[in-house]
Amino acid sequence: MCANIMGGKVITLPFMQLTSGTLLYPITFFLSDLVTEVYGEKRARLMVGCGFLTSLLAFFIQYQLNGNARLSAILIFSSLAAFMCGQLLDIRLFSWIKRLTGGRHLWLRNQVSTYISQLTDTLIVNTLLLFWGLGLSLTQAYPIFLGNLCYKMLFTIVTIPLLYAATMRLNEKTS
Repeated sequence: MCANIMGGKVITLPFMQLTSGTLLYPITFFLSDLVTEVYGEKRARLMVGCGFLTSLLAFFIQYQLNGNARLSAILIFSSLAAFMCGQLLDIRLFSWIKRLTGGRHLWLRNQVSTYISQLTDTLIVNTLLLFWGLGLSLTQAYPIFLGNLCYKMLFTIVTIPLLYAATMRLNEKTS
């Protein structure tokens, strides 16, 4: 929801361009993997559904307060479509890889499921927002798409130790 509120403004960092909502968004993949690992696929899907409904409610409230804001509606629509597709794909892939590896190699299922899901998510949100919403050309949109994807993947790599620590901590509390 915070990523939706932050919006689709393009920011330029020293080595990449990305949308402002991308700064917080990778946390959602981290959380869905953590919940899937500790509590299972069903609870993770419930969490994603609640996040979707909360974001949708926030959008309708914002829409009523601000009136007919076309770009805001496109931003929310593209973000929510990408969120649902990316998160549900991540949960499904994570669970499948967990079964495939017999519950071993948390880092592997986290990385593989998240990379594929983030690619899907980034394609959806950037196609809808950058082309349809902002009317950018492919030449303008490609660096932003690449920046968003690289940032999300870097975030996923950096948070591996945190995922292990959080998983161990939650497993201690549930046993």
